[in-house]
Amino acid sequence: MRLLQEIVGQNEREALDTRKWKKVGHAMGSNPGGVHEDEGGNHWYVKHSHTDDHAHNEILANRMYEHMGVPTLEPQLVRHAKGLGVASPMTHLEDFNPHDEGHRKEVAKHFAAHAFISNWDATGPDNTNQAHTHRGMTTVDAGGALNYRAMGSPKGGAFGHSVSEWDTLRNPSMNRTAAHVFNKMTPKDTVDSSKAVANFRNADIHKLVHEHGPGDFNAKTNLVDKMIARKRDIIGRANGVAKLNGIKPLKDIDG
Repeated sequence: MRLLQEIVGQNEREALDTRKWKKVGHAMGSNPGGVHEDEGGNHWYVKHSHTDDHAHNEILANRMYEHMGVPTLEPQLVRHAKGLGVASPMTHLEDFNPHDEGHRKEVAKHFAAHAFISNWDATGPDNTNQAHTHRGMTTVDAGGALNYRAMGSPKGGAFGHSVSEWDTLRNPSMNRTAAHVFNKMTPKDTVDSSKAVANFRNADIHKLVHEHGPGDFNAKTNLVDKMIARKRDIIGRANGVAKLNGIKPLKDIDG
């Protein structure tokens, strides 16, 4: 336990200090922040998180995405005058067009990953949480994933061991913009998107949560257990689809 606590402490101590950065652009999302210039002239988009735990939660969500092969803007934990936040290096973004079939298919490849980490804002209410970058279709904001809503309020029991997002992300009455992308998936698309989750080793879930996640040791341990349960739930749901459609079932990499 002491080693894990030291790892977490080290990560927080290494947070980039933005207190001497110059603000050069306005906020573009639901949280305070804006474009900042660091001491070396580099531009970052800095977001002030609602709480320190919300900042850790967002960093963890992005690290989990990256582990599953979902491109992100690779945000870093930062410190500002009022606490912790996240910052991403500025890069060229090309808008996601939800009416473009090719764009929709690129986003849909990561459906199960979005459901797994409970990203209620996978596309965002205005389709701006996905964009094309030099890395391909990229998730540009994960503030509404895992434990927290985008504005920082806890999800509580709505984020549980069962992956309800498997259904809600495809239900137009519950998530209109996401459903426009995800409810057009074929059974094979759905199973294929779940492979990244099935191949997420439990040991790696444990490592990422304890290095980056919110809360104390017990909170992290509980989150590890929840994410492993959610992984198994995704596999079960995907294999239900596979069985009905004559598709090869998935195997949990941990057996």
